[in-house]
Amino acid sequence: SDGGIFGRSKLGYQVKSNVLPLPAPNRIPSTPVVSPYVFVGDEAFPLLNNLMRPYPGIHLDDEKRIFNYRLSRARRTIENTFGILVARFRILLQTLYMQPEYANDCIKSCIVLHNYVRQHPRSESYYIPAGFVDYENPENGEIIRGIWRALVPADLRQVAKQSTNNYCASSAHYRDTLKQYF
Repeated sequence: SDGGIFGRSKLGYQVKSNVLPLPAPNRIPSTPVVSPYVFVGDEAFPLLNNLMRPYPGIHLDDEKRIFNYRLSRARRTIENTFGILVARFRILLQTLYMQPEYANDCIKSCIVLHNYVRQHPRSESYYIPAGFVDYENPENGEIIRGIWRALVPADLRQVAKQSTNNYCASSAHYRDTLKQYF
């Protein structure tokens, strides 16, 4: 799962150990709220000072539901971005049988090409046509799944819940602070 891979990665170690060179916590614009910069995860990830995950459970109060909704909107944007990359750069659908440094270059190249094509004035209609990414129906709030999901095998989209409920008090405090802000 993504959470398991994250936990064993260099990035995961650095986030858990608070040694990743992230900016210092900062005030959220137009508020007195100070919050650390965070990565956005789902239920598969642990709650850490710099990694936000939703509140667990289904019987949540309104503030927690709103927090989870806002966090899921941010996560959906990230999922759509990865979905576009994999759907458009089909090499990412398979194991990259190459040295790690070449794999890094390959992935970075896909990202650079993605950004280049997105900035081209005529590309939007064919590179990311209407309905290609997930969107929210403005009338009822229902999430309409994007076409990219049909182009990417389900096993690349599934994330199993494998995280622990253990977290430190400061992580919960930061999440509660963001909950109050949202």
